[in-house]
Amino acid sequence: MKLVLSTILSVLSYVAISAPGDTTSIRVHDNVSMVWYQNYDAQTTFPNGGESWGRILLHYTMGCPSTGCSDWDYTTKIEILVPTGLVDSTISSINVISEDPYLADTTWQVFQLTQPVELARVITPYGGFMRLGTNGYNNSWQHTHTFDITDYAPLLKGNQTIRAFYGGWSSGFSVTLDFDFIEGTPPRDVLEIRNLWRTGGNGWNYVSSEHFESTHAAPIQVSFPEDMTGAKLRFVPSGHGFDNNMSCAEFCQRNYYLKLNGTQIGVNNMWDNKCGMNPIYPQGGTWLYDRANWCPGLRVHHFDHELTSLISAGSNHDLDLDIEPIVWTGTQAPNYIFETQLFIYGPHNHAVDASIEDIIAPTNKSDYRRFNPICNHARILIKNYGSDTLTSAKIRYAVNDNNWREFLWVGNLAFDQSEEVELPLTEAWEWVLQSGSNQFAVVIENPNGQTDENPINDAMTSSFVPTIMLPENLELHLRTNNKPAETSWALYDAYGELLDQSDAAMTANTIYRDTFNLLPGCYVLRLTDSGKNGLAFWANDDGTGYARIRNLDNGQFIYQFRPDFGTQLDLYFTVGYTLNTALTLPNITQDIALFPNPTDGQFDLELVNFMGEKVEIAITNIYGQTVRSETIQLANNEQEIRKYDLSGLQSGTYFVLVQSNSGRTVRKIVLI
Repeated sequence: MKLVLSTILSVLSYVAISAPGDTTSIRVHDNVSMVWYQNYDAQTTFPNGGESWGRILLHYTMGCPSTGCSDWDYTTKIEILVPTGLVDSTISSINVISEDPYLADTTWQVFQLTQPVELARVITPYGGFMRLGTNGYNNSWQHTHTFDITDYAPLLKGNQTIRAFYGGWSSGFSVTLDFDFIEGTPPRDVLEIRNLWRTGGNGWNYVSSEHFESTHAAPIQVSFPEDMTGAKLRFVPSGHGFDNNMSCAEFCQRNYYLKLNGTQIGVNNMWDNKCGMNPIYPQGGTWLYDRANWCPGLRVHHFDHELTSLISAGSNHDLDLDIEPIVWTGTQAPNYIFETQLFIYGPHNHAVDASIEDIIAPTNKSDYRRFNPICNHARILIKNYGSDTLTSAKIRYAVNDNNWREFLWVGNLAFDQSEEVELPLTEAWEWVLQSGSNQFAVVIENPNGQTDENPINDAMTSSFVPTIMLPENLELHLRTNNKPAETSWALYDAYGELLDQSDAAMTANTIYRDTFNLLPGCYVLRLTDSGKNGLAFWANDDGTGYARIRNLDNGQFIYQFRPDFGTQLDLYFTVGYTLNTALTLPNITQDIALFPNPTDGQFDLELVNFMGEKVEIAITNIYGQTVRSETIQLANNEQEIRKYDLSGLQSGTYFVLVQSNSGRTVRKIVLI
């Protein structure tokens, strides 16, 4: 494997004396293109270890390289290479002095052995839309994943090597890493970090249960030091490969089991069932299919097991990791990539420590684009970092520092547990907005009626854009696809009261029109698909539908839902007042739809908002050869339907291209 060494591109200065909450930021790998299966190593200098960090965050920004994002989902890993204290050598050159007798002068290259410790793992998205500049994407696409790596603090000191591994066999994606060291006291001091079972980037093939247990995850005995007061085991699995009768390991659900001294202490399903809610949507591939603990474009989940109450300091304990058996046949063995890490801790540093972990809404953060913008309830994530169970806290919040409100949270959070909290923001006067960027601020106070011992994580702000304003008289146009029972919609007011909903007995390939006469207020129109594949998805035969909103006052379409939305889309909007006049009454973009799809030959091409334009329509096969074409002058209508017949052509996939002065729109149609 080729090893690429890159110099550190940006190291921001830090100071030895700092105050709690001060942040030292260090960049490693600055927009480095990862274009083929290999490691990308960069040298960096972290703070020297004299500081105390309350939190360390890793922001992994993935983007497209100059060559364009890859079409496929590949594994990427961020690792720190930890010196083992051992050395090895290899021959760098041989200078032959004499052939008879043979004499040679051999030059040896001596190098230090390192052990990689994984900090983050992200699977790349299907990047074809980014590379081609379609479906709202372009080659400047980026997505930032934030990882809390505070527990790795003992490794993040002084001169270090940070590795970005790219498991792709085609070009490619880019990597930018920003480390934020936040001054303060961590929840627990980490005394030691150990790798246990691990596979590396290639993963391990699952041949049989017996082979897996004996070769890849054999039981081990672990010694726990006398000076420890706590321990945690972290398991990070992802399943890959599916060319077998079980579609394992990528598309089959399997549990793993953790045993301590022969007794099972943990079990989890290595599965992500929310790929249809992927914030990076739509993608070109099968992005919405649920998978073995990952979704395309997103981070791999980790499972933490607190061992503190189950082990004794200064003792040895047996640990065993098992995977639910897989009996498979086929050409490709199931493959698992996993890391198992053991953290050894000192005592808790805080008894009472409540944290604002994240703001889900309102925010511009790309992870939460499906839930934003909003005009009613804010949503935050709180977490307990104190040794005492968190049972109550006061939460204060405001928009642009106006009209601060208070919310009393009551619950039961043990150490390291988190909970999503909904905060009422339902009245127009609470949204005092300004031109440009708007800020939502939230503070958590008085945990358990006491003073928080660690105030550096008590507050957070987010930037956000406001919702649109729609007229009071609206009409929803919903065209069902071939599976109408999967699709539904519901209209709610700002307080969550259901105002209207779809007919439970809709029929296939039918347009339904529902009118809304709304009073001033905040509303959410929710579009849901129980099949988790939206109204249109290229990889099935469900056909194509759409959902659009018409302004009944002038008859114009003013909003359209993406038909390939996966599981659910929410449209928040106001009526009678605006949160931002610049965002009122948008004009719907041009769109085309094909019905039915798949087709046995005859289909309708619906053109929306091409009013009065001259358009070129071409139908091509997968080789780019044109099989039908025409140029037409459209009337000044918002909707126009053209009929086509491909009955004489060979079954397969074709593309319908519509070119106008406003741009180019492409849709796929399948002839059966």
